[in-house]
Amino acid sequence: SHIDKIKGVKFDTIFALSVIDHLEYPTLFLRKLKSKLKKNGNLIVIIRYDGKNQNLQNSFFYKEHLYSWSKLSFNNLINKVGLKVHKTGNIKMTLPPKFNFLKKYFGIRFVLMISKIYYYFNLEDKRFYFICKK
Repeated sequence: SHIDKIKGVKFDTIFALSVIDHLEYPTLFLRKLKSKLKKNGNLIVIIRYDGKNQNLQNSFFYKEHLYSWSKLSFNNLINKVGLKVHKTGNIKMTLPPKFNFLKKYFGIRFVLMISKIYYYFNLEDKRFYFICKK
């Protein structure tokens, strides 16, 4: 992986935004990220979770996701790799379909406003965040 190419450098903060649910070996990846954190460093993870009615028929755009977590199971994974969960919560916005088109013609502020509204109508694409400490 590309993270193995980073040698001799430690970071105060590492962001893993919507990436871990695509990985074949999420535990191994989290351990690698932990090894790149300075003491008391933060790992910020945004991860998708599936709605209770989600299935292959209504999840066409999410077939690249290998794993799905609840807050409890992802918290357990974080603990397993030796990190401490500092804070967790829901991301209360979801980018709507064709958001790049909307951004081009209406601007980023419009897209962000629509994303906050779309969150309440889209039952398939929900995300939560974890702020973890080494």
